Parts: sequence; C-alpha cells; structure tokens
Amino acid sequence: MPSESDLATFLADRDVLCPSCKYNLRGLKESRCPECNQELVLGVQLAVPFTRMYIAAISGPIAVGGSALLSLGAVGWASLGPGRLHKTVWLAFAVVPGIALVISICSVYALSRRAGLTWFGRLLPFEKWSIVIAGWAYALVVVVVFFLCI
Repeated sequence: MPSESDLATFLADRDVLCPSCKYNLRGLKESRCPECNQELVLGVQLAVPFTRMYIAAISGPIAVGGSALLSLGAVGWASLGPGRLHKTVWLAFAVVPGIALVISICSVYALSRRAGLTWFGRLLPFEKWSIVIAGWAYALVVVVVFFLCI
C-alpha cells in the first residue's frame, strides 16, 4: 500500500486536482487536502465514483414525488366527474403531494447536478447521513400527513 511519502513524491511535480473540491494538490506534503480536509491516498480509482450516499439521499424524496404524481392524477381524474371534491380531499390529494412533488424535484435537481454532487461530496460522513435521514424523515412526514388528511 502506498505511503504518505509516495503521495508527496507523486504530487511534487504534477498538477493533480483534489477529487472532492478540485483544489490543485501540486507540492502537497501531507495526505489531506488543505482546502476540503478530505484524506487522500495514492491508488487506482473508478472512472465514475459509486454514489450510494447520493442515491440514499434522493430516494426518499423521489418516492414521495412519485406518490405525489399519482395523487395529483387521482385528483384530476376525480374532478372530471360530477360534483365537487371535499376540501379535505383537495388537501390530501393536491396540496400535500403538490408540496412534496416540488421539494422532491428540487432535491433531485440539487443532488444530480455536478455542482450538487461536489458540495455533497465535501461533507463529512455524519453530515451526509444527516441529509439522508432528513430526506427519509421528510418522506415519512408527508406520508403521515397525507393519511391524516384523508
């Protein structure tokens, strides 16, 4: 396994960008990026990094967004029939999922953009897990509110 001195030797005369923040690591003497404080190792990497944490972070909001689309479709279908929909039904099938859909779309957009992946990648592991837990807690709250309104 390469050591810290191997990394320093490799970076002594090369312009290599930090994989996390794109800081130029030329001449680096230690094994941490001075910009984002991520630990660095010398080795072979995948061309496209595996993004389990990104998938975990956006899957809750995406699931709620899919449910929101179905609910909004149900409201549209029900509103075509005779009579009016009750206010509670509108709240349950339009307002709550509509808000969920907007937040889900914003979550997917923010995390799928290259810049979004860069800021997410710079976070510490507990910060990433906080975002994952917050996304799933949001999904759970939307589902509970949805069923309380029906």
